[in-house]
Amino acid sequence: MPTPSASLRLWCPVCLDFHAHFVHPRVYERTAPHSVSTGFGTRQSASAGARFERLLKPEIQIDDMPAASMPA
Repeated sequence: MPTPSASLRLWCPVCLDFHAHFVHPRVYERTAPHSVSTGFGTRQSASAGARFERLLKPEIQIDDMPAASMPA
């Protein structure tokens, strides 16, 4: 049986996956205990530091786009 991604190639032979990871602080607060990142509530959330800050501030990712060879 073909994998799902292989079967999708029939409909879209050339696909570009462009996405960004953003999160609203209140949404994160409510959903973190149910997230894989917290082991579904078994460990503390990593809600501090530069890496997490990128999730909350889209302008940081937009500013970094040219360095990743993407037009802003």
